[in-house]
Amino acid sequence: MADELPAPPPTEREFKRPPVLFEKTQAMVRVLEEKLEAAFITYWNSPNGSVCQNDVVGLHEVLRSLGDREPVHLLVKSDGGDGQASLRMVS
Repeated sequence: MADELPAPPPTEREFKRPPVLFEKTQAMVRVLEEKLEAAFITYWNSPNGSVCQNDVVGLHEVLRSLGDREPVHLLVKSDGGDGQASLRMVS
């Protein structure tokens, strides 16, 4: 579509303190991507959080940073939230 902005270049995320088991989980994600021959994204919501419109925006930015890759596999772990936002995330 003519209205779409170009995807930003991929960037490495910087962490003040990486999440627990970050290196191990990233290694597993790389193995999954290799076996699936596709991008694999996980969305892991905290027990105190819930899916909302901000998550849709965040996931959109992640997908833009991947560029034009299909298919993309998405694993969502959440205890609930806005159903419409959830549908927008998987769409």
